[in-house]
Amino acid sequence: MRIVKLLHVGDLHYPDLVGQNENLDLSDKGFPGVLRTRLATHPSQSVAREMARLLDRDTSIKSILICGDITSKGNLDGFRRGLSWLAAQLRLENRDMWPVDSVHAVPGNHDVNRRAVTQTETDIYRKFEDIERAWADQSDLVLTVRGLRITTLGTSPTVTLHSLNSCLGCGEYRGLPDAICDALWRATTDMIDSNNFDDYNILQYEQLDTPAFDESEINELVHSIKDAPPGTLPIVLAHHNILPQGLVRISPYTEIVNGGNVRRRLSSCGRPVLYLHGHIHEDPIEDITRLDGTTSHGSLITVSAPEIREGFNVLSIVIGKAGVPIGCAVETYRRQHTGDVVCQGAVRIPLVKDARRALSLLDDAGRAVLRILGGSFFRFHEVLKRAREQQTLTKNMIIDRLREASWLGLVIILDEEQEPEQWQIQGVQA
Repeated sequence: MRIVKLLHVGDLHYPDLVGQNENLDLSDKGFPGVLRTRLATHPSQSVAREMARLLDRDTSIKSILICGDITSKGNLDGFRRGLSWLAAQLRLENRDMWPVDSVHAVPGNHDVNRRAVTQTETDIYRKFEDIERAWADQSDLVLTVRGLRITTLGTSPTVTLHSLNSCLGCGEYRGLPDAICDALWRATTDMIDSNNFDDYNILQYEQLDTPAFDESEINELVHSIKDAPPGTLPIVLAHHNILPQGLVRISPYTEIVNGGNVRRRLSSCGRPVLYLHGHIHEDPIEDITRLDGTTSHGSLITVSAPEIREGFNVLSIVIGKAGVPIGCAVETYRRQHTGDVVCQGAVRIPLVKDARRALSLLDDAGRAVLRILGGSFFRFHEVLKRAREQQTLTKNMIIDRLREASWLGLVIILDEEQEPEQWQIQGVQA
């Protein structure tokens, strides 16, 4: 098996990221600042340090996916500084480490310049121009604002990366009925200039936060996924979630208005699709499988990254001997109450759910291991003993094929996180 890893980074909200130090109870505001910085580590420093350590020791991380909300409330200076912070922590300017096609980034609703939105503006992308310029000034990487971006991860088409802008409706204006506008006008005549038409114009509209995808980009995304070679795993990046968030949110138009359509179409592509996002500052992992009778038409797995001050995700894509992605492990690195950032464990997501297809992906050595197991229960040393009769099976081959069969749902390995000598193995499919 081969493992390809991706770093999944959530919302920065940079002006807030470097705000109050949560690891210090600072009751004396006059305490010397130069000494204060030696007494506690800022949350952003803890996360940055762990990301740097991870990149130093794990060269299998081949891609970075950035979910947006680099700044807060359209703060352009915060966007620039947040991008600089990201570039420094992740070494984004190192092209030997990060080819342009390996890094995808999208804007978030907080990156939108709402002051650029007017009731008469016809260019839906006008509100993104400031951050597009700021991004281009600091990096030759691509910020996906206009159109669907598609790249291949590495030299193999096995994993494809897709990013698209989910913030098209953010900051747009909703018109109010004339009767309400007239009533507001009469009620506020002592507060506004009655000779100023712009003041009256302001009363006719309310600014909304209305996430939305462009329909043409959805169509292009779905067709690119369906037309990809069999066994290709599409990974989709956007800022907003396409499932309603778990925490009750009382606010108008905060969900993607065409999110249900996207969810239905992606889950009907006939293959697994990973959808990565940020926005909600929570980190659920959810699996949607669309069924027609007893037949699965594909599955959609949504993975949320936490706000970066709380940590990040590392996705490990497991590619089997047939060159097909067979599983994904989401490692969740989270900041603890001690201030340290640690891996809390990995959520395993099998990508092949049909037993017949799973069997077809095994090579001869994998089938030989299954024949040894049958439907019985063995300890690893017992499997190894039986395999000695087959000169072509080495210990490493057996370990590798058992792990692959576990991802494919053909065996159950108890204590798989332990050394193989500790494994207890149940054959599921002969």
